[in-house]
Amino acid sequence: MGVAVVARLSAWALLALGAALRLRQYLVPRSLWLDEAMLALNIRQRGMAELFLPLDYEQGAPLGFLLLTKSITLTLGMSELRLRLLPFLAALASLILFWLLSRRVLKTPAMLTALAWFALHPGLIQYAAEFKQYSTDVFFTLLLLWLAQNAAQTRRHAALAGTGMLAVWFSHPAIFVLAAMGVSLWLHYKKIPASLFFAGAGWLISFGAFYFLSLSSLAANQPLQDFWQEYFPASSAGALNLLYLWLGNHPLFIAVTLTGLVWGWLRHRSQMTLLLGLVGFSLLAAALHLYPFGGRMILFLAPVSIWLGSLAVEATASARFVPRWAAHFAAASLALTLCWLPLLPSLDSFLHPRMAEHIRPAMQRLQDAYKTGDVLYLYHYAVPAFEYYAPLYGMEEVAAQKGEALSETEMQREMENLPVEGRVWLLFSHVTSPEAEAAREAAGNALKSRANLKEKFIAPGSGVFLYRWEKTP
Repeated sequence: MGVAVVARLSAWALLALGAALRLRQYLVPRSLWLDEAMLALNIRQRGMAELFLPLDYEQGAPLGFLLLTKSITLTLGMSELRLRLLPFLAALASLILFWLLSRRVLKTPAMLTALAWFALHPGLIQYAAEFKQYSTDVFFTLLLLWLAQNAAQTRRHAALAGTGMLAVWFSHPAIFVLAAMGVSLWLHYKKIPASLFFAGAGWLISFGAFYFLSLSSLAANQPLQDFWQEYFPASSAGALNLLYLWLGNHPLFIAVTLTGLVWGWLRHRSQMTLLLGLVGFSLLAAALHLYPFGGRMILFLAPVSIWLGSLAVEATASARFVPRWAAHFAAASLALTLCWLPLLPSLDSFLHPRMAEHIRPAMQRLQDAYKTGDVLYLYHYAVPAFEYYAPLYGMEEVAAQKGEALSETEMQREMENLPVEGRVWLLFSHVTSPEAEAAREAAGNALKSRANLKEKFIAPGSGVFLYRWEKTP
């Protein structure tokens, strides 16, 4: 069996592994977590035209993503699987696109390293099964990069022009990819073809329309600006720190990235110009407080960091100052290290799927035991999930008391204001941090001196508690 056949079979095996890991997470019957529930409420409660207006719950998502998801739910109905269908399909397509791009630039060992890393990437697996746009961001980034490579070789820009005009409606960071592509192709050609000029004009017109209809309201959304504040660099040192965090917050990844950067610049200058331009425009947008550079918002840059790391593997294997066997051994060791780090969390999530905020069992228990006249208190972060699932459990008419407390002190104050007779239910969700755990504990401490805990039901990230007030003498 030849080397090429082995490489092809290995690539297919890695693609199948990546698809299986994503399918496993997609099929897990998880409840919608806080952000998903808030976005899902907008989908359920609004018509197509109303999705063009600023979203409720301080949410932001591309219009194309919203409209296509709305079409899916109108056709197939509302459910977790149907809401998550578009990100899941985008994740599967991204595997194929990443492979097609990687094999054009990387030698076989580095290509397989990159593909394994991409297939096992915990963030890419997680957001393949969440009703958020970050998986589609990765898809459109890879699709545009693939079309840019084709355009550079064929000088045909029609497909790139049309896809770019569409992409900005489905992915907020697509404009950074287009900007980097424009600069890269401009440097690639000695004379800019008219077709490329018209493509750029089409991108700008499409993005301008999208900005007017949607992005302008997001840019003016102060709560969102405050939430992502730490990912807007205020200085060059802040930008370097964000880059350091993006690259893994570890000296090993920095050394690997720099090695891959130098090697890539020497061997694949046009492609490196494009990738560096993509990172540069993303950082510039963060400095201008237009788009945060951090967390899940930059999942679309995961392919860039993976390619740079894999180029370091290629550079190590090609080292001339050591014996060939030693260079290959070092390259193999580096490749195994880069793939081993995401392997453990990904396999763990396969064996023990991440349930996050599984509120449905608590809602089921509440439906079974709730009686007319009971008081229902909702923890602040449980409100969106309760409002989404209430119709499914026949509780949409329940007049629940929506809490505002987040700290222990605030929670104690809210518990003191609850009615002092009958039965009181406390519903918690998004209990995924020490602060949330402390708030839930504070609620129990505030009530235990005045009421008896009759029932407690705990599920991952959520829970429901029934108290009955003691009669005062």
